[in-house]
Amino acid sequence: MSKHTPGPWVKEGRIIKGERGEYIADVKWTSDMNLLFTAPELLDACKEAFNNIIGLNLEKRLPKTVELLESAIRKAEGEE
Repeated sequence: MSKHTPGPWVKEGRIIKGERGEYIADVKWTSDMNLLFTAPELLDACKEAFNNIIGLNLEKRLPKTVELLESAIRKAEGEE
């Protein structure tokens, strides 16, 4: 599986492109556009939260959060 196009991404009407102009998607609905457009930032936020939880040894106190973050990261990176 290839890596995703790194952010930041650019909105041009219904089209989302990488910052170097590479095509990402043509999105019909505004709600989908907003979610897809923020995907790189959301992935970064998930990774940061996961690393902070692990780094602070909080995984036993926040098992569901760790599970959700791990699953989201794996899906976003095409591992699931």
